[in-house]
Amino acid sequence: MPWLLTYGLEIWHEFNFPFVCVVLHIGCDYLCLLAMIIIL
Repeated sequence: MPWLLTYGLEIWHEFNFPFVCVVLHIGCDYLCLLAMIIIL
């Protein structure tokens, strides 16, 4: 279910990397995705 993965990524984005995303802005989604891949 691609939509579920997208939703999960949004949750990860919102609750785990708010400060990083706010500071960097550019490439935020890529950074969050990369971080999730590394952690998993």
